[in-house]
Amino acid sequence: LLHYDGEDFEDVDIGEGFWARGVWGSGRDDVYVVGSESSVAHFDGTSWETIRLSEAPFDFTGVWGSGPNDVYVVGPSPNDEDEENIFHFDGSEWRGVGIRGERLVMIDGTSSSNVYAIGDFTIAYFDGVQWELRESSVFLEQVLAVEDHAVYLRTPLNLGRLDNGEVTLVASFDGSSSAHSARLSALGYSSQLGFFLTSEEDIIYHSSDGEHWEQFTVGPNPNFVSLWGFDERPTFALSNRGLYAHNGTSWRLEPGTGGIVGRAIWGSSPENTFFVGDDDMDLAANVDKLR
Repeated sequence: LLHYDGEDFEDVDIGEGFWARGVWGSGRDDVYVVGSESSVAHFDGTSWETIRLSEAPFDFTGVWGSGPNDVYVVGPSPNDEDEENIFHFDGSEWRGVGIRGERLVMIDGTSSSNVYAIGDFTIAYFDGVQWELRESSVFLEQVLAVEDHAVYLRTPLNLGRLDNGEVTLVASFDGSSSAHSARLSALGYSSQLGFFLTSEEDIIYHSSDGEHWEQFTVGPNPNFVSLWGFDERPTFALSNRGLYAHNGTSWRLEPGTGGIVGRAIWGSSPENTFFVGDDDMDLAANVDKLR
């Protein structure tokens, strides 16, 4: 785990062998990191505390909340259908929500009464009262809730939108309507810049409205894994080749940021950003300053 304050990176120790998969926070003094062995690490502004929510041998892969007293973590359960997929924190304790045996990997929402968890061919929706499972006709890898009535879903080669419980195609990147075909790897959004999509190769797509897309080649083969954008610049793209930053005009590979095995990005501001990844991620050792 690395923290970036707008000028420098700092290694953050959250426990030996903790392989982080996701990160989210409600502010500087309330940050959650999820990962291996059904574990959750929490930062209260002073120190980190790690707890394990399940004895099942699976990883949490997603975390999101509407505030400090409404936080969800999600992960694909193993073959044992008695294991919970989603846990909720109400400000005092963690509890399973009653969804079991699903392959859910990501979670996002816009409020405590509009929450979506997805994975494989399943959408789990919470309306503030109860959870409902819905089937998807396409394989889902990421959910991005922009507003109550704008929920976007990333598939391996397409971007969809959830309309009245059905997934409709917004844009295709399978080569039929774009010059390149590459498996999509991350979806991000900022209110000022719009949508960004990354591929596992050397392409970043951008759209201000979610429908009309332009593409940037940033190669060679960075293998992007995560995106995070701020209402104020910059937007970060984490890859296995290094860290890219978008200044509102172009993308730049930041010097000295190679050797990353990154997984996810979250920040409350450009001066408070966390980068999470595998136990051997060693970005800070190679970076003097992000210019």
